[in-house]
Order: sequence, then C-alpha cells, then structure tokens
Amino acid sequence: MLQRQLDELGADEGIRMLVYDDATGRPIGPGTLVRGHPTIGIGRALDVHGISADEARYLLANDIAAVEAALSRLEWYQQLDQVRRGVCANLAFNMGVRGLQNFVGMINDIEAAEHDLTASMQQLSQAQFDAAADELARSNWAKQVQPSRRDRLLMQLRTGRLDAEVAPQKSPAIAST
Repeated sequence: MLQRQLDELGADEGIRMLVYDDATGRPIGPGTLVRGHPTIGIGRALDVHGISADEARYLLANDIAAVEAALSRLEWYQQLDQVRRGVCANLAFNMGVRGLQNFVGMINDIEAAEHDLTASMQQLSQAQFDAAADELARSNWAKQVQPSRRDRLLMQLRTGRLDAEVAPQKSPAIAST
C-alpha cells in the first residue's frame, strides 16, 4: 500500500528540487512574497512540517560530499592534510567554493606551505600556515561567524590538529539520538 501511495502522490504532486510557493507554483527566492506554503520535494510544506533531524543530517552529508567533490578538483586542496581539508570544507560550506577561492592571500600561503612540507622545512611550512590563518582572521568572514567557529577553524588551520578545548558544540536540533 505504501508503494502505491508513493507512486500516486509522486505523480499527483510532482517533484520540485527547489523551494516553491504551493499556491502559485513559482520558485521562492530572496524577497519573494509567498501566498501559500513554501514547499519542496513532493509536496513537503516546510512551514507546516519542517524537516526532521535525520533529514537535516542526510541533507548535510550530501552537501558536505558536494563541497568536498568540488574542492578535490583544486590542486592546493589535494595537498592538504585531513584537518586542514576539513577547515577548507567548512569555509566552502559556509560561503561556497567560489567564496573560499576569493581568499587569495590565504590560498597563496597554503600553497607555499604545501611545497615546504619536507622535514627540513617544517618550520617554514608552519610559518606559512600561520600566515594563512592570519589572512583568514583579518577577513570579514572572521567578524561574521560565531567566535567559537572562527577560533576552532583558525587553530586547526594553524596546527593541522583537532583539539578538544575548541571542539564544536553539538546543536540540539541535530544532535544524534
């Protein structure tokens, strides 16, 4: 019975990958006046049902995979350790890959550090990662995000390590159950 309902409602409602106004059928963008319900997928009225924590985690996992796939095409990103890749993925998730690529000074410092990762050049490499973090710290991004996020990512960019004292706090809305 469930499969029949899925098939029928899918055919009746259609599937929409972007949020739309169910009263007009028009896509919703910034500043759009909505007459009906903001709706997505197959008739999911977001203002009525929202999404579950599991759905939010699922969407986030898909978004992270898409960001990492886009970043993996960038040569400078490929050379980073996992922690610093995580920093760049976090930044790209927040501002988009194009937004991240606007941090030219930071990326130049990262590229310089990547070329200096031999054991004899470790000190110079650390100076380059410090310079990259300093570039990020002076940005508008650093003024706009939560201080805990900013401080954690700056520390990870500098050190290439995950440290417990600045670990992210789980959001109650998406904490694992």
